[in-house]
Amino acid sequence: MCLWIPGLAPRGASRNDDRWGLSILTKPLYGAGFASSPTGENALDSIAYVNGSFVPLSEAKVSILDRGFLFADGIYEVAAVLEGKLVDNDSHLARLERSVGEISLKLPESRERIVEIQKELVQRNKLENGLVYLEVTRGADTGR
Repeated sequence: MCLWIPGLAPRGASRNDDRWGLSILTKPLYGAGFASSPTGENALDSIAYVNGSFVPLSEAKVSILDRGFLFADGIYEVAAVLEGKLVDNDSHLARLERSVGEISLKLPESRERIVEIQKELVQRNKLENGLVYLEVTRGADTGR
């Protein structure tokens, strides 16, 4: 899962309120203790959430100018999914909120909306056992 949300820039950095910096994507787990990959399954057939939209992973794009890409100016969090349910997600989201606060980023969506997005991605991707990745960045700086 990939999530991109705009936020407040730290001292000296530019502010990009019009850009999303939130991406959420899922990754299934296969192998010991988990089911085998279904025949013909392609990871690029899954759905991701990027900058406010659900899109096929094969079409998901993040700008080369994104500060998360250029300067690691962002925060990520990973939550496990077991038997189709998010595991200890409240702790992961609390850490995400604390971490974005430490670098003066605002979450682009409410905590409740992020949970809705996560659950919808788990459902859309028929994820039984896997991971949900969240990435929050400051977005692309197009003003320089």
